[in-house]
Amino acid sequence: SGGPVYDKLQLMPCRPNPASGPVNISYVLPKSGNVSLNVYDICGRRVNALEQGQKQSGAYNLTWKGDDGHGRMLPSGVYFYQLNFEGTSLTQRMVLLR
Repeated sequence: SGGPVYDKLQLMPCRPNPASGPVNISYVLPKSGNVSLNVYDICGRRVNALEQGQKQSGAYNLTWKGDDGHGRMLPSGVYFYQLNFEGTSLTQRMVLLR
C-alpha cells in the first residue's frame, strides 16, 4: 500500500503552544466513523466545537483562531481540546496568551 499507516487514533500537540494567534490542530483517525473535536475552558465549559460528524480514516489538520462559537476572541488562559471518536477520547492542553 506504500502510504502512511493510520493504525491508531491520535491527537497531536497544537502548534504553536502557547499561542497568541491561530492554533494548528492535527489528528489521525484509524478508520471512518463519527468524530467531534471540542475546546473547553479550565472550568470544563465547552467554548467551541471545531469538528462534528462523519469522517473517513486519515490525517486531518485544522486551524482554530482562538475564538468561541460566535467568533469572539477568548481571553488568555489554559484551554483543553478533546477529540472524541467511536467511544474513545483524547485530550491536549493549550495556553492562549493575549
